[in-house]
Amino acid sequence: MLDSLFSKKSTNLFLIFTLFFPRFLGHTTFNSLDIPFATFMFLAFVFFFFEVNRKKGFTNFSNISLTIQGLLFSLLICVRGNAFVFIFILFIYTLFFEVRYQNLNNFINKSIKLFISTVIFSYVFSPKGWRDPISYLEGVYSVQFNVNWIGSTLTNGDFIFGQNTTSNYLIIWLFFTIPIIYFLYFYLFIRHNDKKLVFSLENFSLFFIFIVLVLHIIFTPISYNGIRHYLFLVPFFGLICSFGFDRIQNYKVKTFMFLLTLSYIILTQFQFDQYKYSYFNEFVSTEELSIYCTQNINGCGLWGTDYYAISGKEFSFIVDKHEDDINNLFVCYPTESLTPYLTNTDKFSYPFLWTIKSDAPTQNETDGFEQFKIVYSEGHFREFILNQDINVFYTYSIHNPQKKQNTCNFHLFQNEKKIICEYVDSVARNIRNRKVHFSYLSKCLMKNI
Repeated sequence: MLDSLFSKKSTNLFLIFTLFFPRFLGHTTFNSLDIPFATFMFLAFVFFFFEVNRKKGFTNFSNISLTIQGLLFSLLICVRGNAFVFIFILFIYTLFFEVRYQNLNNFINKSIKLFISTVIFSYVFSPKGWRDPISYLEGVYSVQFNVNWIGSTLTNGDFIFGQNTTSNYLIIWLFFTIPIIYFLYFYLFIRHNDKKLVFSLENFSLFFIFIVLVLHIIFTPISYNGIRHYLFLVPFFGLICSFGFDRIQNYKVKTFMFLLTLSYIILTQFQFDQYKYSYFNEFVSTEELSIYCTQNINGCGLWGTDYYAISGKEFSFIVDKHEDDINNLFVCYPTESLTPYLTNTDKFSYPFLWTIKSDAPTQNETDGFEQFKIVYSEGHFREFILNQDINVFYTYSIHNPQKKQNTCNFHLFQNEKKIICEYVDSVARNIRNRKVHFSYLSKCLMKNI
């Protein structure tokens, strides 16, 4: 479909700019929501422009085309209920840039048919809603537009609460996470685009990104984990950059820029290894990106890194490295990022040491506290400390500083215990000649207040 809309060369460049977008590439290995959402959205929109181009207008869509388009839209909606907002942006663009006044009635007629097709497929693909559609829609609305997330996202040194997102949140995160060279091609596309009012996928991509940014500024929806919820914008950035690159006329310059771009993209994100979802461009100083500090078990610095806690598997090797020193380990949230791998370690090789139900008393789950070397919930931690009179322990914590709390729940003990921790080791990478941390092994001392 892309080859029919623009040249094969632009298509290949689009794939490079999109698939090698560091945070997008990083999320493809584990994100089962945002990556499919981005993929289905781009496929649905590409098919729409493909059919408009083939049929010479949306008003000439056949019933088969409307059915296929409704199917694609329904897949998008089934991933995220708020997809209708972005589909509406597509139709606003179509209404203003493609449909002529004399075809307005036909446009409304086709839109109604497409709407019905989308609703039917969405209903068929949502078995939870078969029994009680109203309750199901209320649940979708609650999940998409009424989320109660009390955490904060460290953004260039400022803690931005998810429930009270700033209007410039998305702009800041895009500015610091888009590879710098992308801005050059973005500029070239805007600077040399002589057909800005022509109905086309590339012009819509620019329009779409602009409208999403404006809507975020106006409504400031709940946002956290950087650009995770906005990864659907990446393919549209990739498309614009591919056209921006194509604006370079000189063959030698174009060849040089292609090799430079490919080298830059690979080398700058290669340093992040499997943690590409934590990528920051050169506008961010890696010296201040992540810093271990005694006052916060989740670290200090200007940004969070391992908000998805993918470093848990690698951390299990650090446990083996320090097995002679670690007598007990408190696995802080999210515990499931580490506990499945602990049976591979020499220190905690027995499943009964950690496969404990979080809703059951510790003493009923084990043969005694002596063998209970690892805890991974606040309730178990409290019983572990109080019943064994232990004042020294080790912790696993991710680098993701919070404003009023921490992933180890130490703040819950602030009125009865004083906890002082020191750095032992960390999962880290050397990025731009600086050590960037993703998770920490700390040795903590607890004292009564």
